[in-house]
Parts: sequence; C-alpha cells; structure tokens
Amino acid sequence: MSDQEFIEIFSKRIKYILEKHDLTQQELANKLEVNESTVGKWVLQKAIPRMGIIQKLSEMFNVPKSFFIDETIEEHDYDPDAIEILEMLERDQDLKMLFMKTGKLSPEDKDRLVRVLKATLPVD
Repeated sequence: MSDQEFIEIFSKRIKYILEKHDLTQQELANKLEVNESTVGKWVLQKAIPRMGIIQKLSEMFNVPKSFFIDETIEEHDYDPDAIEILEMLERDQDLKMLFMKTGKLSPEDKDRLVRVLKATLPVD
C-alpha cells in the first residue's frame, strides 16, 4: 500500500471516529495529547500518525489497529454498540435465546413485542 493510500484510509477512519463518537478534532486531540492541528492534518490527508497513536486510538475506541490501515474493513464491522450487544449475547444465554427466538417473528409480531417491552420496562 502506498503512503497516499494509507493517508486516505486513515483520514476516512478518523472522520468516522469523530462522527460516531460525536467528538470535535480538539476533543480527540486532547484525548491523544496532540495538537488540534495534528488531528486536522490527518483529516485533511496532510499527514499520517505514528504507530503509537494508532495503538492509542485502537485502545481508546476498542477497534483493532487494522481498522485504521486496512481498506477492506468496513466501519460497521467495528460499531461499538454492535460489539457490546454481541458481548452481552455471549455472556447471557437467556438473552441469547430470546434474541434467537425473536429473530423468527414476523415484522408485525416484532412491532407488537417492542411495544409491549417499551410499555413494561422502566424508562432510562
């Protein structure tokens, strides 16, 4: 992969992270302990980060380092909400069974079940 391809992929991923986590460039810069202009350069495809920064990003946003450098990986493959749901399903067999059973419902039955759950569960 050329440097330019890497820069383009990394820029795309940083933009995704900023949007997905509702962060400004300044907020991300603060988290990474870099200048806001550094993050701006990444977004504008003017610079690439050191591997140490990619490691920090990976840990911070719970994605593999390859997320920031591999163009074949799609953003939705590392959606934190989806990962959290999968982890819950792995830990809780009752929840897993419920999920599997509701997947076989008709759209109308799913809608009915959602309304019942919303009416019976406490509001967050």
